[in-house]
Amino acid sequence: MDFYIIGGASAVAIAFVYMMFDIFNRRNVPEIFAYATLAYSIAFMLWAGWGNPQTLEVGGAIGLAIMSLGYLIYKAGQLGLADVFEFAALSMLLVGQPLPLLAGIPQFGMPFAASLLINTGIIALVLVPIYYIPKALGLYKRRGMGIGQAIDRTAITRFIAVAASYSVFGIALTYLFPASWYGILLLAALILGSSLTTLFERPITMSMTRTVGVSGLEEGDIIAFNLMSKASISASRARISSFERLVTKQLIAEMRAKKIRTKFPVYKNAIPLALPIFLAVVAALLFGNLILLII
Repeated sequence: MDFYIIGGASAVAIAFVYMMFDIFNRRNVPEIFAYATLAYSIAFMLWAGWGNPQTLEVGGAIGLAIMSLGYLIYKAGQLGLADVFEFAALSMLLVGQPLPLLAGIPQFGMPFAASLLINTGIIALVLVPIYYIPKALGLYKRRGMGIGQAIDRTAITRFIAVAASYSVFGIALTYLFPASWYGILLLAALILGSSLTTLFERPITMSMTRTVGVSGLEEGDIIAFNLMSKASISASRARISSFERLVTKQLIAEMRAKKIRTKFPVYKNAIPLALPIFLAVVAALLFGNLILLII
């Protein structure tokens, strides 16, 4: 039985359902689904790796590492808990990165988790300007502000520096390691994505957030500390002992008990991370680790 086919199909199906919940269910993934997918992945790994202790050890270690590190990142307010469960589940369905269906590039025995994480980061970097720049410009237009007010000289300077640095690096890299057309297109997309994100950094951040009071906070929300002054953060922490980036039940309860009326910028319009994760799974199966397309 080809466990790679079953594992790959399962990974695509699970990532797709996560994406549907993330997009159409207000970024809320039911806990029962998250736990069920994790349990299924563990069961599948035990079944596929039965009689192969190395596969079980590597797969178990990868799953445990992702859950442990992911939970710390979640508590720091940098990642949703459902995303941690999804990464862990997908990483145990395919312990090793299979030979990609289209590119045919050797994957050097690297784990599927590495391809998943790297591909997600690359795809997210490309999607961010596509997803946010129209929203950001629309926000500025509704406020009666022009493009000149969305981009200042500092942003333009950073844009030129990032674009030039990436371009020089990309040219040198493709000279040393002749890349395929897949790799050249990917490198161009990375340069464009990172440069535009730098250019529109502040309007993009503003379009991600909404200013809400305690009644608008939900567990798992992320408060945009980068849009708050240090004095405002310090004052909030002095009044609210549990005040951190990650919104918890304890924080909401304390704010309600103390009748806090202050409003905070909260990431309510962040890009659904399950979308680049799903695309990362598909890309890993078709092309492998995207970094290898370039080098």
